[in-house]
Amino acid sequence: MSIERQGVPIPNPTADTIIYPIDKLFLLGQDENLRRAEHRLDGEAGAVMVGSEKPQLSDLSLEPLTVPNTSRQTGIPLGSLALNALFGIQIAGIKRANGPLLSPGRSETLQSGDQLLVLGTPEQVNELAFWLST
Repeated sequence: MSIERQGVPIPNPTADTIIYPIDKLFLLGQDENLRRAEHRLDGEAGAVMVGSEKPQLSDLSLEPLTVPNTSRQTGIPLGSLALNALFGIQIAGIKRANGPLLSPGRSETLQSGDQLLVLGTPEQVNELAFWLST
């Protein structure tokens, strides 16, 4: 997800970011999840705080990352892992032997050998890779 506020991009916002009615949102997801997001957003408004240390949209990229066979993070739901809060990243997709999974939900778990498509800065992706390998 990213937000454009009066022409200023807010890339990869955190979960505590509040959205203004005039914001433009870029959301990735399955149709059902996008409809739920639209429904929820139609009924909520608020304010946002933007820190200067946040990455710019131009700093972000989609990077591949493989979950090591030795990772202790397998079997844990993505919502419980809170990867956005810990690293400022988002998982845009997971490639498995049985096929790709785009915009995985909070209940989806990581599996050994998963190939992740991660949205973040190179530094954030490196931090996630190290964390997954420990």
